[in-house]
Amino acid sequence: MTDSHTAEEATVTFAGDRERSEFTRVEVLRGGFVRLSREASNRVEILPRRKIERIVFHE
Repeated sequence: MTDSHTAEEATVTFAGDRERSEFTRVEVLRGGFVRLSREASNRVEILPRRKIERIVFHE
């Protein structure tokens, strides 16, 4: 099990999708999940890591 990793900004590519999405906060959680949020919408999503192809952290 890996430690969680949090970034204030990241670009996420979803599995099976060529589009990229920008998130203001991305946190890779233990247990194979990722928490995604956008500051503008105050919306938080928690998805299984397998649904995400790539995360590029902007640190």
